Amino acid sequence: MKDLLIRRWATGFMIGARCSGVDWSPLLRDKNSLFLLTLINTLSIRPEDPIPLPTKELRKIWRNMDYCVIEIDKFWRPYRQQELAKAKGMAVATEAEQNGRNEPCPCGSGKKFKKCCGR
Repeated sequence: MKDLLIRRWATGFMIGARCSGVDWSPLLRDKNSLFLLTLINTLSIRPEDPIPLPTKELRKIWRNMDYCVIEIDKFWRPYRQQELAKAKGMAVATEAEQNGRNEPCPCGSGKKFKKCCGR
């Protein structure tokens, strides 16, 4: 039963990723993040799989799933921050425009970057 729940969770995650309308290409170009997504996909239920993943292997991957999800979230965080800033009408600085943590924040708040958008 637990194995079926694990597989259903992973399948739901992958379906949600496909249906979200988000462009996943930045993550797919990043080798480390792509590996994390591949682990989740490995757990999912796919009709084209000729042989199911052995229970021992499935559970070994599952034990690292919290790490996978957290790291994928970390990957997307800068993208979400940019989208939020755009939605609020704030200026969004690219990495090339950023001088450093102690420089004024490009959003125009008057605070240092490290105390404002750099958190």
